[in-house]
Amino acid sequence: MDKITEGIVDKLSIIGFFNVVISGGVLVYGISSIMKQYVPDAFFESFGLDNEIEKALILCVMCYITGCALQSIQEAAFKHLKAGIVNNALASPDRTVDTGDIVKFKSVLGNKRQREGIINLARKHFSEKGLGEFDPDNKEMCSRFVDYCDYSNSINGYGSKASKLNESATFFEQMAVTFYVLVAVGIVILVFVHTDMWLYCLGYLVLAGIFTGRAYKYRQDWAKNVLLTFEVAADKEASEHIQRTIRLYGYKELGES
Repeated sequence: MDKITEGIVDKLSIIGFFNVVISGGVLVYGISSIMKQYVPDAFFESFGLDNEIEKALILCVMCYITGCALQSIQEAAFKHLKAGIVNNALASPDRTVDTGDIVKFKSVLGNKRQREGIINLARKHFSEKGLGEFDPDNKEMCSRFVDYCDYSNSINGYGSKASKLNESATFFEQMAVTFYVLVAVGIVILVFVHTDMWLYCLGYLVLAGIFTGRAYKYRQDWAKNVLLTFEVAADKEASEHIQRTIRLYGYKELGES
């Protein structure tokens, strides 16, 4: 089991590495297209590099460093998106805020019966832990339960699909940040250099919006998968418990109890 877990962690680390490199590479290429030139040869000459392989390695390092910077921006910029989805993952469909406006983040479970089943599990969990009565509209309670479901799925070996969805959401978030940065660079050039950059800015802004939408969708799918996987795992555990009880005590004792 430990070897399997280590393999999953290594795989996710590799995916995360390529996410960083790809987003960094897109930014480096995007800036070069805006400036209408690639990295000047003087940059490589300052390092004493004239071999194409050496230049390629330097570019890979540049892409990775740039990607790490984008990752830091992504974590800060999109933390509220994930928090909003998690905090309201089980919120009532007709929930409103003090201003009377419909909240931006709603329950990720569109099926009423699915939502009720998960809420019952949450109430059972909070009751057993002595944490009070679970309120699906309470953001702190909802966030705690989703975190518990995610951790429980992971340690029981049911979190692979959720991990993939999380990695995909992270990739889309990083790409969105990449294109927002390109838009900002294009605007700076447009304002201070007075070049015709509006078409670049518009194109990158559209791409940023597309990736933001995909990130939101995959974050919702991740939260939904975490909750539904936990429900299935709970049903499986309950079924296995009944089977063990039957084997130990027999049908008669079970019926009497």
